[in-house]
Amino acid sequence: MAPTTKTAADVPIQKLAVSYQRVSTKHQAIDRSGIDRQEQALQHWLVQHPDYVLDERFQDLGLSGAGKHKTGAFGRFLELGAAGRWPPGTCLVVESFSRFSREPLDDALLTLIQLGKLGLCISFCDWNGEILKSLDSDPSTPYKIIGAHNQARLEFEAKRDRSLGASTKMRTDLKAGLKPFKSRTSSKAPYPFWLDFDETTNKFQTNNHADWVKLAFELSETMGAVTVTRHLQERGVMQIKDPSKRISRATIDNLLRNPAVYGGRALYKKTEGNGYHIKTGEVIEGVYPPLITKEQFDAVHQAIELRAVRLASISTKCLSNLFQGRLFCSCCNSVITFSRTVAKAPDGSKNFYDYICCGTNRKDRKVCTKARLRYREDILLGRLQDFRWSNYFNDDKQQLQLNQAIQNQLKVEATRADAKRNVQQIKEQIRDYLKQQKLAIAGMLEDDLQRANDELARAEKLVSAAQVQADLLRRKPTGADAAAAIQKQIADFLATDRSKVENRQAFNRWLHKQGIVCVIELETGRFELGTGTVAGNGELQELNQVMDDAALFGLDPASILCEAKAEVFKAHKGSFLKRSDNGKTIMFR
Repeated sequence: MAPTTKTAADVPIQKLAVSYQRVSTKHQAIDRSGIDRQEQALQHWLVQHPDYVLDERFQDLGLSGAGKHKTGAFGRFLELGAAGRWPPGTCLVVESFSRFSREPLDDALLTLIQLGKLGLCISFCDWNGEILKSLDSDPSTPYKIIGAHNQARLEFEAKRDRSLGASTKMRTDLKAGLKPFKSRTSSKAPYPFWLDFDETTNKFQTNNHADWVKLAFELSETMGAVTVTRHLQERGVMQIKDPSKRISRATIDNLLRNPAVYGGRALYKKTEGNGYHIKTGEVIEGVYPPLITKEQFDAVHQAIELRAVRLASISTKCLSNLFQGRLFCSCCNSVITFSRTVAKAPDGSKNFYDYICCGTNRKDRKVCTKARLRYREDILLGRLQDFRWSNYFNDDKQQLQLNQAIQNQLKVEATRADAKRNVQQIKEQIRDYLKQQKLAIAGMLEDDLQRANDELARAEKLVSAAQVQADLLRRKPTGADAAAAIQKQIADFLATDRSKVENRQAFNRWLHKQGIVCVIELETGRFELGTGTVAGNGELQELNQVMDDAALFGLDPASILCEAKAEVFKAHKGSFLKRSDNGKTIMFR
């Protein structure tokens, strides 16, 4: 018998299928059980439909089907479909309707309509592999879609309500003074790493990490995170999760923001879909045994705020420029930078030459002056010590500054009060809905609460900064006391080893804390001292000073009278120091 020959009509036409799989949380993505079930459903569907061949897979791991998936792989699938990636008749295969969408019904229907307009089909594996080419392909199709959608939304809302109920119970227990914790079984636990919990006694105990945590806060009152990290590394402090690695700056930054050090527990909200947790802004105090006081915690944050606006130290390993961050160009107000050159002497030894120049010009040679001066630390220190500080610190000026600071503090405190009232009102609404068992509505208000807490957090920062400024002015000495304190500080520094890094850093921190600045005319060497306001970008905004003769930065006094030098300065763009009418404040243009 002759073999039969297959014709083109006998060979089934291969259609394309595209797989979409999704899990809502990253934990589910790691567990893989949900993805494995969807993969098994896909393979069974392909066996049921031999005329289809799998073309491509799309997976959203850790994205909710309530809309977030449209920002991920599913959104990419829709974009490619709209661009004509697949021919008409291509089928999107999904395990169930809940994997496809948990959006409101209108949005889910619009997505199905969009697929139909693109010429694409869809098939849900749990519908026995039925392929839907349009919503009206069968009279019962719309009803099946509505039923499946309702089930998917119920599952979504039940899951959200369980999560909301669990977090609400935890929050209620903590506020009631209960300890709903378990003993630590690994480095990861729902309480601070420097604590261990004993279920038999229902109490916390500190472990071997507590000592360096307290030290980190003590150091942070005067040092930045990088310097604190270096000190801890020198003491052999290692990372918590990986003891083979040294402590990192990120660990210190996170630690300094953690209210658990004074016993408080920050409340978090789990974001929908991706499993991340964000702070709500609320702190429950008295949950943990405190390592430090709340006052010390606030003091550290005040120091951080001051460093952020350049009122604290700028730490470097050597600090060759003792006045780092305190010297400013008279022409453009930018910070003056330090540089060092090395030259070989005839005998083979090395000579070091230190210079200062305009930081703006150093970045762009066409901007500001290219003049530079030899760096003379001794001249600056001498001038600082001889300056008439008793005339500078007069009571009237300080009282005016204090009054302005108090007014600003009152203003930002009023803003904070409004923000607090808004947060409280939303919390009360959520509590009312929870009592009425309207969990879905209470969950929707969580987003409003988060925004309100964000506004409150911003207001708290403004209040903290205003309080710091007012407190500094209140504590600021006046008259002879201020002059004596400054001269003593300088004398004490001169009596120590000036080459020692720790001494230089401490003196530089003191300059920043006092707000002492020096404005230098680089062409002539003239400079004037005072206290000043420095902007966030590092430029000097204002120099407060009494009328006094300008000093010379290591130049021959005769050079100040040099007509050529004067003409160079007049021709230069910008302006030097512009005094106010009372002769006490120098403003810049």
